[in-house]
Amino acid sequence: MVAFDPVKFMGFVAGTSFAASLLLLSGPAGSAEISHAYSKLDEASCMTLVVNEEEGWSQQVCKGHDGIAVFVSEGDLRMSLSYRNQAADDRFFTFGNFNRVGDTMEWRLRDEEGRKVPFATILRWYVSVEQPREEQALVITKIEENDFCIAGFVEATAERNAYLLARDVADQVVPGFVCGQDQPQWHGQTGPLASAMTR
Repeated sequence: MVAFDPVKFMGFVAGTSFAASLLLLSGPAGSAEISHAYSKLDEASCMTLVVNEEEGWSQQVCKGHDGIAVFVSEGDLRMSLSYRNQAADDRFFTFGNFNRVGDTMEWRLRDEEGRKVPFATILRWYVSVEQPREEQALVITKIEENDFCIAGFVEATAERNAYLLARDVADQVVPGFVCGQDQPQWHGQTGPLASAMTR
């Protein structure tokens, strides 16, 4: 098993090259207080923390917005994801079925006193329902100062305007969503994936 160097890890997450990995765009007129940024979950933006060859799993940390660490684990043909120090508490999200994540994460940002503060993310997941076919889901996550939780889903292979709907969920549902109390719902048109997940 290969362990990670904590000094190198901290430099990676908070490095001066961090800003170059994000594309910051303003929202449409009428919603100027909301903007968004993108970060990548790829080899160039992530660093391997642990590789357990015996048990067949690995964990990486990726550069998220505003210095937020995004942890991605992979094993048994499934990926799981966590934010900040929640990974240390084994608090990860995944689907039970075989799955993989997309390589681009959108961060929804609220303007607070001139600072772009992330309050939600949108990430595309590819989930096997009937192999080899994959269904796609956009997972909307609420980002809090010391926590995160899944706030909603959009089945991208069933909903024609999936990404617009996911942004609406992030901007309108997430602010009032209470982590640990409210249950995430599927929004918009659903298909085989939502049916399989709610059986």
